[in-house]
Amino acid sequence: MIIRDLISNQFMDLWVEQQPEHRWKVQVPFMMGGYGDMIVVLIVLEPGQELPSHTDDCSELVVMLGGQIEATVDGEHEKLVTGQLLAIPLGAAHSFRNSAPGRARLLSLLPTKTLTTTFNDVVSPLGQRVMQFGGQPPA
Repeated sequence: MIIRDLISNQFMDLWVEQQPEHRWKVQVPFMMGGYGDMIVVLIVLEPGQELPSHTDDCSELVVMLGGQIEATVDGEHEKLVTGQLLAIPLGAAHSFRNSAPGRARLLSLLPTKTLTTTFNDVVSPLGQRVMQFGGQPPA
């Protein structure tokens, strides 16, 4: 049995310079094949914050754990609230914006051992647009 704490404060703050609304927190409780062929990412958005547009090299299932967001997937916009699921196809550009007064918490399930995520802008403090998770680190 493998248990991970999703309530802890072990989050990484990420942002895009010169765009103060593009700020989010992440925690990756399962990565590098930690649980079968899946990467799990917990995303937290405070009011007014946005996880900016990006693409992933696999499909994704997003579970709304709390709050409300405006999701954009390949140009389509929808509001999501606690308890809803969002399926994002492979390679679809997507973003999430918290337009509600409370904190939004999303759980992203990615059916892969390795993941490449590509943003339009450089993500700080990492200093890169393309991020790779799981598997062997790039040379």
